[in-house]
Amino acid sequence: MTARDALRLLAEERVLVLSVIALTIVGAIAGGQIMPPDATASAQVQVFDQSRSSDLLGLGDGALAPDHDVLMDTHVRLATSPAVATRVINRLGLAETTHTALERISVTALGRSTLISFEAVAPDTAAALERANTWVAEYVAWSSETAAADLSAATTALTPRITAAAARVTEVEARIKAGGHTKEIDTALAAATTDYEQLLARAAHLEMLASIDAPSVAVVSAAVAEEPSTVFAIAVDALKGLIAGAFLAMVLVLVRRRPAPAAQPN
Repeated sequence: MTARDALRLLAEERVLVLSVIALTIVGAIAGGQIMPPDATASAQVQVFDQSRSSDLLGLGDGALAPDHDVLMDTHVRLATSPAVATRVINRLGLAETTHTALERISVTALGRSTLISFEAVAPDTAAALERANTWVAEYVAWSSETAAADLSAATTALTPRITAAAARVTEVEARIKAGGHTKEIDTALAAATTDYEQLLARAAHLEMLASIDAPSVAVVSAAVAEEPSTVFAIAVDALKGLIAGAFLAMVLVLVRRRPAPAAQPN
């Protein structure tokens, strides 16, 4: 069957085509009104670079700050991690898996700024607001707890190194006291002292960072609901019904007017 034949059939069956399309559009609109679209709510947080803020306070060690895109991508990935999703589920008492919870949240970096947006989807506005605000709060809390734990772990790992470096300095000083100065032993004392002082400086740096108590992210704005437009929703449902109805009508016409099979010879 050619395209011209198909168009001719549709024209001949226009009553059926228009009826099917009209019924499908009405059904799509009615279904959309009975089951309204999910509500959305979005909140924003600002990301801070810990190394950059410490440099501003004169505490930095000269390390290069991370690239902007890398920094923002890291925060987006952390904010959508199963660890944060689990905290949200437990906080809200949701009967969801982490996978389902993550499907209902969208975290994106806003252009070249240091802002990330959390957009939550829920069946109603109140639930969307609660989910977005809770996700932001749990991510901020998780970030602070993780940073504190990292500082504590770094300090704990540094302590035995400081003790060992101090012991090396004491040992070299004892050798000098017993046998006097030589070029070799003076070089060993200088190296041991430098290592010890660098470790002490690093420990003081960690202690100062811990005292700052500044989170890596902070809430910029609480969640704001985005009410879906009723007119827009009806228009979308009508378009969906039009497309579905046109396809269904074409199928019905072609099935109804398909040629009869040729008779088979005996």
